[in-house]
Amino acid sequence: MRAGRILVLALAASLLLAAPAAARESRPFDGSAAAPPAHASFKLAEWRWRTGRIPYFNAARKSGKAVKQAVKAWNTSGARVKFVRASRSRAKLVIRYHATRRCLGFAYAQPYYDQSRRVARAEVVIPRPRASNPFCSHWGQVLVIAHELGHVLGLDHESRRCATMNPATSGLKPSECPEQAEWQWRCRLLEADDVRGAVRIYGGKVKRRPKPLCDLAGPPAPVTGLTAAVNPDVFMGIDVSFTRPEQPKAPPFVSSASQETYDAAVAPGACPPESPYGASWTVPVGGVQTTRLFGAGPGPHCVAVRARDAFRRASAPATVTVVIPAP
Repeated sequence: MRAGRILVLALAASLLLAAPAAARESRPFDGSAAAPPAHASFKLAEWRWRTGRIPYFNAARKSGKAVKQAVKAWNTSGARVKFVRASRSRAKLVIRYHATRRCLGFAYAQPYYDQSRRVARAEVVIPRPRASNPFCSHWGQVLVIAHELGHVLGLDHESRRCATMNPATSGLKPSECPEQAEWQWRCRLLEADDVRGAVRIYGGKVKRRPKPLCDLAGPPAPVTGLTAAVNPDVFMGIDVSFTRPEQPKAPPFVSSASQETYDAAVAPGACPPESPYGASWTVPVGGVQTTRLFGAGPGPHCVAVRARDAFRRASAPATVTVVIPAP
Protein backbone atom coordinates (compact mmCIF):
# COMPACT_ATOMS: atom_id res chain seq x y z
CA MET A 1 0.00 0.00 0.00
CA ARG A 2 2.11 2.91 1.29
CA ALA A 3 5.47 1.18 1.60
CA GLY A 4 8.27 2.41 -0.57
CA ARG A 5 6.75 5.75 -1.54
CA ILE A 6 9.22 8.48 -0.65
CA LEU A 7 8.02 12.08 -0.58
CA VAL A 8 10.28 15.05 -0.06
CA LEU A 9 10.22 17.59 2.73
CA ALA A 10 12.26 20.61 1.68
CA LEU A 11 13.85 23.67 3.16
CA ALA A 12 14.73 27.02 1.69
CA ALA A 13 16.13 30.18 3.23
CA SER A 14 16.43 33.80 2.22
CA LEU A 15 18.42 36.71 3.61
CA LEU A 16 16.03 39.53 4.36
CA LEU A 17 16.41 42.68 2.26
CA ALA A 18 18.71 40.86 -0.15
CA ALA A 19 17.92 39.06 -3.38
CA PRO A 20 16.11 35.79 -2.45
CA ALA A 21 18.41 32.82 -2.36
CA ALA A 22 17.62 29.86 -4.56
CA ALA A 23 15.86 27.00 -2.79
CA ARG A 24 18.53 24.83 -1.25
CA GLU A 25 19.17 22.46 1.60
CA SER A 26 20.47 24.36 4.60
CA ARG A 27 23.95 23.53 5.84
CA PRO A 28 24.33 21.70 9.16
CA PHE A 29 25.05 24.27 11.85
CA ASP A 30 25.92 23.67 15.48
CA GLY A 31 24.52 26.96 16.72
CA SER A 32 26.83 27.54 19.68
CA ALA A 33 30.25 26.54 20.92
CA ALA A 34 28.87 24.09 23.46
CA ALA A 35 28.80 20.54 22.17
CA PRO A 36 25.41 18.78 22.00
CA PRO A 37 24.80 15.74 24.21
CA ALA A 38 26.49 12.56 23.01
CA HIS A 39 23.13 10.89 22.33
CA ALA A 40 21.85 13.80 20.22
CA SER A 41 21.61 13.51 16.45
CA PHE A 42 19.71 16.71 15.69
CA LYS A 43 21.17 19.24 13.30
CA LEU A 44 20.65 22.96 13.58
CA ALA A 45 20.20 25.38 10.71
CA GLU A 46 21.61 28.90 10.45
CA TRP A 47 18.75 30.87 12.01
CA ARG A 48 16.57 31.28 15.05
CA TRP A 49 13.83 33.59 16.24
CA ARG A 50 14.60 36.32 18.75
CA THR A 51 11.98 34.81 21.06
CA GLY A 52 10.21 31.50 21.15
CA ARG A 53 6.79 33.13 20.70
CA ILE A 54 5.83 33.04 17.01
CA PRO A 55 2.50 34.49 15.81
CA TYR A 56 1.15 32.54 12.85
CA PHE A 57 -1.70 32.75 10.38
CA ASN A 58 -3.14 29.66 8.69
CA ALA A 59 -4.18 30.42 5.11
CA ALA A 60 -4.51 26.68 4.38
CA ARG A 61 -8.07 26.67 5.70
CA LYS A 62 -9.04 23.15 4.65
CA SER A 63 -6.07 21.82 6.63
CA GLY A 64 -6.96 23.64 9.84
CA LYS A 65 -7.21 20.53 11.98
CA ALA A 66 -3.82 19.27 10.77
CA VAL A 67 -2.23 22.66 11.50
CA LYS A 68 -3.68 22.68 15.02
CA GLN A 69 -2.31 19.19 15.74
CA ALA A 70 1.18 20.06 14.52
CA VAL A 71 1.21 23.37 16.41
CA LYS A 72 0.05 21.64 19.60
CA ALA A 73 2.85 19.08 19.29
CA TRP A 74 5.49 21.82 19.34
CA ASN A 75 3.72 23.97 21.94
CA THR A 76 3.57 21.05 24.39
CA SER A 77 6.96 19.51 23.58
CA GLY A 78 8.86 21.02 26.51
CA ALA A 79 10.89 23.42 24.37
CA ARG A 80 10.29 27.09 25.18
CA VAL A 81 8.53 27.77 21.91
CA LYS A 82 4.92 28.72 21.28
CA PHE A 83 3.13 29.20 17.98
CA VAL A 84 0.28 31.63 18.62
CA ARG A 85 -2.64 32.27 16.25
CA ALA A 86 -2.77 35.82 14.91
CA SER A 87 -4.37 37.84 12.16
CA ARG A 88 -2.58 37.87 8.84
CA SER A 89 -1.40 41.44 9.38
CA ARG A 90 0.18 40.56 12.73
CA ALA A 91 1.49 37.11 11.84
CA LYS A 92 5.22 36.48 11.41
CA LEU A 93 4.58 33.00 10.00
CA VAL A 94 2.07 32.18 7.26
CA ILE A 95 1.05 28.62 6.41
CA ARG A 96 -0.37 28.30 2.90
CA TYR A 97 -0.94 25.88 0.02
CA HIS A 98 1.04 25.49 -3.17
CA ALA A 99 -0.45 27.62 -5.93
CA THR A 100 -1.52 24.55 -7.91
CA ARG A 101 -4.63 22.64 -6.91
CA ARG A 102 -2.88 19.32 -7.47
CA CYS A 103 -1.55 17.16 -4.64
CA LEU A 104 2.18 17.83 -4.99
CA GLY A 105 4.58 15.39 -3.35
CA PHE A 106 6.61 17.97 -1.45
CA ALA A 107 6.36 20.80 1.05
CA TYR A 108 8.82 23.44 2.19
CA ALA A 109 9.58 26.08 4.79
CA GLN A 110 10.99 29.48 3.86
CA PRO A 111 12.42 31.58 6.70
CA TYR A 112 13.58 35.14 6.00
CA TYR A 113 16.32 36.32 8.33
CA ASP A 114 18.60 39.33 8.76
CA GLN A 115 22.39 39.42 8.78
CA SER A 116 22.46 38.34 12.43
CA ARG A 117 20.56 35.18 11.43
CA ARG A 118 17.46 36.22 13.37
CA VAL A 119 14.22 35.33 11.61
CA ALA A 120 11.94 38.25 10.78
CA ARG A 121 9.22 36.24 9.08
CA ALA A 122 8.65 32.84 7.51
CA GLU A 123 6.19 30.80 5.49
CA VAL A 124 5.34 27.12 5.25
CA VAL A 125 3.98 25.82 1.95
CA ILE A 126 2.11 22.51 1.90
CA PRO A 127 0.16 20.48 -0.67
CA ARG A 128 -3.60 20.72 -0.86
CA PRO A 129 -5.51 17.95 0.94
CA ARG A 130 -6.54 14.86 -0.99
CA ALA A 131 -7.97 11.85 0.83
CA SER A 132 -6.84 9.37 -1.82
CA ASN A 133 -3.13 10.24 -1.41
CA PRO A 134 -1.34 9.38 1.88
CA PHE A 135 1.02 12.37 1.69
CA CYS A 136 -1.88 14.78 1.15
CA SER A 137 -4.29 13.01 3.51
CA HIS A 138 -5.02 14.47 6.94
CA TRP A 139 -2.47 12.17 8.58
CA GLY A 140 0.22 12.95 6.03
CA GLN A 141 -0.37 16.68 6.35
CA VAL A 142 -0.01 16.61 10.14
CA LEU A 143 3.41 14.95 9.80
CA VAL A 144 4.48 17.37 7.06
CA ILE A 145 3.43 20.50 8.95
CA ALA A 146 5.16 19.36 12.15
CA HIS A 147 8.33 18.81 10.09
CA GLU A 148 8.17 22.21 8.39
CA LEU A 149 7.54 23.98 11.69
CA GLY A 150 10.78 22.38 12.87
CA HIS A 151 12.57 24.10 9.99
CA VAL A 152 10.88 27.38 10.90
CA LEU A 153 12.31 27.05 14.42
CA GLY A 154 15.82 26.43 13.13
CA LEU A 155 16.17 22.65 12.78
CA ASP A 156 17.87 21.06 9.79
CA HIS A 157 17.33 17.61 8.30
CA GLU A 158 18.46 14.60 10.32
CA SER A 159 19.07 11.25 8.61
CA ARG A 160 20.90 9.22 11.27
CA ARG A 161 17.90 8.10 13.30
CA CYS A 162 14.11 8.16 13.42
CA ALA A 163 13.12 11.82 13.69
CA THR A 164 10.40 14.15 12.50
CA MET A 165 13.21 16.07 10.81
CA ASN A 166 14.08 13.15 8.51
CA PRO A 167 14.25 14.65 5.00
CA ALA A 168 11.44 12.51 3.56
CA THR A 169 8.41 10.46 4.49
CA SER A 170 7.81 6.83 3.58
CA GLY A 171 4.16 6.05 4.01
CA LEU A 172 2.75 7.78 7.06
CA LYS A 173 6.04 8.06 8.94
CA PRO A 174 9.42 9.78 8.66
CA SER A 175 11.71 7.77 6.38
CA GLU A 176 14.13 6.56 9.09
CA CYS A 177 11.45 5.39 11.53
CA PRO A 178 10.60 1.67 11.90
CA GLU A 179 8.00 0.11 9.65
CA GLN A 180 4.49 -0.06 11.05
CA ALA A 181 1.32 -2.03 10.40
CA GLU A 182 -0.69 -0.95 7.39
CA TRP A 183 -3.52 0.29 9.60
CA GLN A 184 -1.26 2.61 11.62
CA TRP A 185 0.43 5.99 11.27
CA ARG A 186 3.17 7.63 13.32
CA CYS A 187 1.08 9.91 15.51
CA ARG A 188 4.01 10.79 17.78
CA LEU A 189 4.65 13.94 15.79
CA LEU A 190 7.94 14.82 17.50
CA GLU A 191 10.68 12.45 18.58
CA ALA A 192 12.85 13.26 21.59
CA ASP A 193 15.73 14.18 19.28
CA ASP A 194 13.60 16.79 17.49
CA VAL A 195 12.65 18.40 20.79
CA ARG A 196 16.25 18.30 22.01
CA GLY A 197 17.19 20.37 18.99
CA ALA A 198 14.56 23.01 19.79
CA VAL A 199 15.58 22.97 23.47
CA ARG A 200 19.17 23.58 22.39
CA ILE A 201 18.07 26.77 20.63
CA TYR A 202 15.30 28.10 22.89
CA GLY A 203 15.79 26.31 26.21
CA GLY A 204 13.34 24.12 28.10
CA LYS A 205 13.25 20.42 28.87
CA VAL A 206 12.10 17.50 26.74
CA LYS A 207 8.76 16.23 27.99
CA ARG A 208 7.89 12.56 28.01
CA ARG A 209 7.00 11.47 24.50
CA PRO A 210 3.53 9.97 23.78
CA LYS A 211 3.00 6.57 22.21
CA PRO A 212 4.48 6.36 18.71
CA LEU A 213 1.63 4.79 16.72
CA CYS A 214 -2.10 5.25 16.30
CA ASP A 215 -4.66 3.40 14.20
CA LEU A 216 -6.01 4.94 10.99
CA ALA A 217 -9.42 3.42 11.74
CA GLY A 218 -11.17 2.54 14.98
CA PRO A 219 -11.08 -0.99 16.43
CA PRO A 220 -13.10 -3.67 14.63
CA ALA A 221 -16.69 -3.94 15.78
CA PRO A 222 -17.87 -7.28 17.26
CA VAL A 223 -20.82 -9.30 16.05
CA THR A 224 -24.10 -8.95 17.94
CA GLY A 225 -27.10 -11.15 18.63
CA LEU A 226 -25.09 -14.41 18.84
CA THR A 227 -27.23 -17.51 19.37
CA ALA A 228 -26.36 -21.20 19.22
CA ALA A 229 -28.64 -24.23 19.32
CA VAL A 230 -28.08 -27.96 19.02
CA ASN A 231 -29.53 -29.37 15.80
CA PRO A 232 -31.19 -32.68 16.74
CA ASP A 233 -31.14 -33.86 13.13
CA VAL A 234 -27.36 -33.44 12.66
CA PHE A 235 -24.88 -35.47 14.70
CA MET A 236 -23.09 -33.05 17.07
CA GLY A 237 -24.36 -30.19 14.92
CA ILE A 238 -24.71 -26.70 16.38
CA ASP A 239 -26.54 -24.05 14.38
CA VAL A 240 -25.17 -20.57 14.99
CA SER A 241 -26.54 -17.15 14.01
CA PHE A 242 -25.29 -13.59 14.57
CA THR A 243 -25.62 -10.10 13.09
CA ARG A 244 -22.95 -8.64 10.82
CA PRO A 245 -21.57 -5.35 12.24
CA GLU A 246 -20.57 -2.24 10.32
CA GLN A 247 -16.80 -1.84 10.44
CA PRO A 248 -14.79 1.40 10.50
CA LYS A 249 -13.80 2.33 6.96
CA ALA A 250 -10.22 2.14 5.78
CA PRO A 251 -8.84 5.39 4.32
CA PRO A 252 -9.27 5.51 0.53
CA PHE A 253 -5.49 5.44 -0.11
CA VAL A 254 -5.16 1.98 1.51
CA SER A 255 -5.09 -0.20 -1.60
CA SER A 256 -4.32 -3.48 0.19
CA ALA A 257 -7.44 -3.54 2.37
CA SER A 258 -9.07 -6.95 2.06
CA GLN A 259 -12.60 -8.27 2.21
CA GLU A 260 -14.27 -8.33 5.62
CA THR A 261 -14.68 -11.82 7.09
CA TYR A 262 -15.57 -13.55 10.34
CA ASP A 263 -14.12 -16.37 12.45
CA ALA A 264 -16.22 -18.98 14.23
CA ALA A 265 -15.16 -21.76 16.61
CA VAL A 266 -16.60 -24.25 19.08
CA ALA A 267 -14.88 -26.37 21.71
CA PRO A 268 -15.76 -28.09 24.97
CA GLY A 269 -14.72 -26.29 28.11
CA ALA A 270 -12.72 -23.08 27.92
CA CYS A 271 -14.09 -19.93 26.33
CA PRO A 272 -13.25 -18.63 23.81
CA PRO A 273 -12.04 -21.70 21.93
CA GLU A 274 -8.86 -21.71 19.89
CA SER A 275 -8.39 -22.66 16.23
CA PRO A 276 -11.37 -20.82 14.70
CA TYR A 277 -12.13 -21.16 11.02
CA GLY A 278 -12.52 -18.12 8.80
CA ALA A 279 -15.40 -17.54 6.42
CA SER A 280 -16.76 -14.83 4.14
CA TRP A 281 -19.95 -13.00 4.92
CA THR A 282 -22.96 -13.93 2.82
CA VAL A 283 -25.18 -11.16 4.20
CA PRO A 284 -24.88 -7.35 4.11
CA VAL A 285 -24.15 -5.19 7.14
CA GLY A 286 -27.03 -5.59 9.59
CA GLY A 287 -28.03 -8.97 8.15
CA VAL A 288 -28.17 -12.20 10.16
CA GLN A 289 -25.41 -14.65 9.23
CA THR A 290 -25.89 -18.38 9.88
CA THR A 291 -23.32 -21.14 10.01
CA ARG A 292 -23.00 -24.66 11.40
CA LEU A 293 -20.34 -25.91 13.80
CA PHE A 294 -19.77 -29.40 15.19
CA GLY A 295 -19.14 -30.30 18.82
CA ALA A 296 -16.63 -32.80 20.18
CA GLY A 297 -19.04 -34.89 22.23
CA PRO A 298 -21.76 -34.56 24.88
CA GLY A 299 -21.52 -31.75 27.41
CA PRO A 300 -21.14 -27.95 27.48
CA HIS A 301 -19.42 -26.26 24.57
CA CYS A 302 -18.32 -22.68 24.07
CA VAL A 303 -19.18 -21.04 20.75
CA ALA A 304 -17.21 -17.91 19.80
CA VAL A 305 -17.46 -15.60 16.79
CA ARG A 306 -15.12 -12.73 15.86
CA ALA A 307 -15.57 -10.24 13.06
CA ARG A 308 -12.52 -9.19 11.01
CA ASP A 309 -12.24 -5.79 9.36
CA ALA A 310 -10.60 -4.90 6.05
CA PHE A 311 -7.17 -4.92 7.76
CA ARG A 312 -7.78 -8.51 8.98
CA ARG A 313 -7.91 -7.29 12.58
CA ALA A 314 -10.12 -9.46 14.80
CA SER A 315 -12.80 -7.98 17.02
CA ALA A 316 -13.44 -9.01 20.60
CA PRO A 317 -15.17 -12.40 20.60
CA ALA A 318 -18.88 -12.82 21.13
CA THR A 319 -19.45 -16.06 23.07
CA VAL A 320 -22.31 -18.30 24.12
CA THR A 321 -22.46 -21.73 25.81
CA VAL A 322 -24.51 -24.61 24.44
CA VAL A 323 -24.92 -28.10 25.93
CA ILE A 324 -24.89 -31.12 23.64
CA PRO A 325 -26.99 -33.91 25.20
CA ALA A 326 -25.78 -37.44 25.50
CA PRO A 327 -27.08 -39.76 22.75
